[in-house]
Amino acid sequence: KTDNLTAVITVNGKEINRIDLISAEDEVFTLDTNPKVTLEIKDNKIRITNALCPDKTCEKCGFLENTGDTAACVPAGTVVTIRGSSASDDLDAVAG
Repeated sequence: KTDNLTAVITVNGKEINRIDLISAEDEVFTLDTNPKVTLEIKDNKIRITNALCPDKTCEKCGFLENTGDTAACVPAGTVVTIRGSSASDDLDAVAG
């Protein structure tokens, strides 16, 4: 784990918010996306708790708490990724 975890939220490829998870207070909030996506911050972690889409795969990702953790709601075009405090902690590529 790192001392500085940031949740980066993008919608349709555009960053809409960065949340410092270490200093963030617990809260639940809904993004103005289509379909709507609800996120929860709790104990320095974040997750998608409700998505008004058919398959709800993003809800099954659970809490994101480590650098590189990612959850995506494809119908809403929403991606949540955890970034660390140093560039070496960030995920640069995925090999398949």
